[in-house]
Amino acid sequence: MSRDSRAAPQTTPTADSQADNAPAVCAAATGANPSSMAPTRIVGARTILAYLTGTVAILALIGADLRPAPIYHTKDWRADDSYVYVTSSQPLRFECDTPGRFPIAIWIPLTFRKDAQSLTLHISDAADGRELARRALRRRDYEVVRFRAPDRPVSRMRMEFSSEVPNEDRAPGLLWTRHPPPADATVIHGGRVIKDIGPVMIFFYSWPTRWLLVLWPMSAFAFAAAWKNERRTPSFLIAAALAATAASALLWQQDYTLHAAHRDADDYARMAQVYADYVVKPESRAGNANWIDHWAGTHNSLACVLMAGPIILGVPAWAAYLQLNALCGFGCLALLYDALRRGVGVSARAALLATAAGATHLIMIRSFARAVTDVFGLFFLMLMLWALLTRMRVLSRASHILHALLFFALPLARPQCVGYLPALVVGAGCADVVRERRVGWNTALRLALTFVPPALLLLTMYWAFDWRENVATMLRAKARFVGASTPYQFGFAILNALQGLPLFWLFGLRRWREPRIAVFVVWIVYYLALMIVARSPFWGRHFLPLWPATFALVAVGLDSLRGVPLRLGAVFVLLFCVTNVAAVVYQVMQYRVLPDTLRMLINSS
Repeated sequence: MSRDSRAAPQTTPTADSQADNAPAVCAAATGANPSSMAPTRIVGARTILAYLTGTVAILALIGADLRPAPIYHTKDWRADDSYVYVTSSQPLRFECDTPGRFPIAIWIPLTFRKDAQSLTLHISDAADGRELARRALRRRDYEVVRFRAPDRPVSRMRMEFSSEVPNEDRAPGLLWTRHPPPADATVIHGGRVIKDIGPVMIFFYSWPTRWLLVLWPMSAFAFAAAWKNERRTPSFLIAAALAATAASALLWQQDYTLHAAHRDADDYARMAQVYADYVVKPESRAGNANWIDHWAGTHNSLACVLMAGPIILGVPAWAAYLQLNALCGFGCLALLYDALRRGVGVSARAALLATAAGATHLIMIRSFARAVTDVFGLFFLMLMLWALLTRMRVLSRASHILHALLFFALPLARPQCVGYLPALVVGAGCADVVRERRVGWNTALRLALTFVPPALLLLTMYWAFDWRENVATMLRAKARFVGASTPYQFGFAILNALQGLPLFWLFGLRRWREPRIAVFVVWIVYYLALMIVARSPFWGRHFLPLWPATFALVAVGLDSLRGVPLRLGAVFVLLFCVTNVAAVVYQVMQYRVLPDTLRMLINSS
C-alpha cells in the first residue's frame, strides 16, 4: 500500500464534513490523525436510492420464485424410535394438494432394520392414478427422492409406501412428526386414517433465483475498482449489499424449507400484518387487540410498526420484512466504513478490506435480509457506536437528539438492546470527558438532559400499555432455551463469529489505549459479559453484535502493517471473504440437511 494511496482524497468541505473540522485539541484528545480521515461521507442519497432500487428488483424476482411453505411444521421431531413402520399388510398412503407448483424432489428420513430391506415409493396423480415416479428406497439415513415434474399440472399428489416384510418388528419405517398433517392432506396407515401426526417429508422445488448468487463476482469487480479509487467505494457498498441481500433471502428460504418455523421465526411479520389490519380492517380490531396484548414481542415491536406502512400499501409482509432488514444491513456497512475512515482514522484500503470482510461474514449474510430482527438491532448498535465516535470529536444539538432517540429506540427494537442502554449512557459520558479533557457537573447535567426524557417516555409507555404480561411471556419463552447456553455451544458460536480475525487484533494492540479504539474493545468485553449473565442462547446469530468491533479492530490491525505483512494480511482477508461466500453458496445449492458439526460451524442457530 503506497503512501499516496493511504492519504485521504482532498475535497472541498461540505455541511456533512463539519463534524470533522473540530478544533485540533479534540483531535489530539482522541488520538485522531486528521490527515487520515475522509473529509466527506461516502454514502449519500443517490447511493441509498440506487441500493433501494436494486433490492426492490431482487425481492420482486424472489417473490415470483418464492419457496412454498413446508407441508409440515418440521422444526421439532420425535425421538429416534418414533417411526411409522410399513409392512406388507400395512402400507402407508399420503395425499396432499399441490397448488401452483409441483415438487421436483422429496426429502424423507428413513430407518431400516436390515441392510437388504427396501421400501417402495409410488408417486401418482390422485385424480386419475397416472404414475409420476417409482423408486425403491434402500438403507440410508436420509434419502432425497428425485423425479421429473409432470407434463401437465397435478392438483393433488398421492404417495404410497409399501414393503414386502410381513412383521412390524423387522419392517422399514418413516420418521414421524409431532404435528398433524395440513387440512388438505390425508394420511392412511394400513386402512386407518391418522389425523394427529404424520410422516416427516420435505418438498423441494425448482429454484431459478438461486442464480442471483452471481452477484458475488460482480461485487468482486466493484471491490477492485474501489481499491484503486476510494471515490468508487459507494459502488462497492451497493454491489456487496445487493449480493448479501440475495444470498440472505435465499438462505432464509432454504431454512424454512427444512424448518417451517423459520418462515417467520418470532412472529414479527405476523405482528406487522396485525398492525396493518388494525388500521385498514376495523371489523378485526377486537381480535387484533387481543393478539397485541398477549404477544411476547409487543414491547419490542418497532420493526413491526415500520413494516406496517408498506403492508398497508399492498406490499407482502415477508417482502416488507426483508426490505427493512436489507436497508438496515446496507446501513451497517455504510456506517462501518464511515466509522473506520472518519471515526477511527484508518486508511481507505484498510477500511475497504475490513468492510468487505464484514459484508461477507457468514452470520452477517445470513441476517442481512431475513425474517428475524437481528440486523435491525445491529443497525441501532452500529449507529450507537458511530455516534459515540462522533461525540468524541464534536458535540452538537444533532448529537444530543441522536443519543436521545437511540435511548428511546433501542429497547423497542430488540429485547437484547435493553442491555445496551448502560453502555450508551456511560459511553456518552466518557466521550464528553475525552473531548473536553475534564470532568464537571456540566457533563452530568448534559447527560441528564439527554437521557432522562426518553427514559421517562419509555416508562410511561410501559405503564400505559401494561407490558408486564408481554415481558413475562417473553421470559417464559426464553427459559426454554437455557439448555443452549453451554460452553460447547459457546465454543462453536465464537469460532463461527470470529474465525481467524483476532490475529489482526494483535497487530493493532498498541493502539488499544486510544479512546476511539477502546470503544470497540470495551464493547466486546461488555457484550460477552451481558450474554453470559443473561444466559442468552449461544447461537451464532446472537454473536452478531460483535460484528462492528470485530471488523473495526481488523481494520486497525491492517492499518498498522506495512510492506510484505500488509500484503499477506490483505490476502488473508480476501481468502476469508471467499471462504465465507463459498460456505453460503454451498448451503443454498445443496439439497440435504447438514451434519450437526458442520451446521454448528456455518449456520447461525
